[in-house]
Amino acid sequence: MIVTPTNKTNWDGQIVSEGPWYDKELFTIWGLKFTAKEVGGISGGVIAAIVIGVVICCYCSWRKREAIVDGVRRASTFVAAVGTAIRRSIIGGDPNEGEAGPNPSPRVLTRDPNQRNFLRDMFNFHDEASDVKD
Repeated sequence: MIVTPTNKTNWDGQIVSEGPWYDKELFTIWGLKFTAKEVGGISGGVIAAIVIGVVICCYCSWRKREAIVDGVRRASTFVAAVGTAIRRSIIGGDPNEGEAGPNPSPRVLTRDPNQRNFLRDMFNFHDEASDVKD
């Protein structure tokens, strides 16, 4: 191999093509050669499409925020009702029993006597406080 001013070699003695870096071939797929410029353009286009999609989703969410809030409230109420049914079934109560009302029986809520006493006292305190306001 003769090194001339038109040929450049790297430290390993391999011939390095001349020209700007963005015109160099990066890879080939199915016989199509892709340069750094093309790959950069394609990557930029994909990133721009993703950003546009995110902006559209944010706008739709902003426009439908009231409906989303209502849906989340319904889901939260459903999850709370399921949790209550599971808790009642675990402690031996009827899972299909309706809501316990404003002051459920401490016996329905827990098996621990200390927690039952605490809940009974708390419910009585709130009942007395609401009677004072009326």
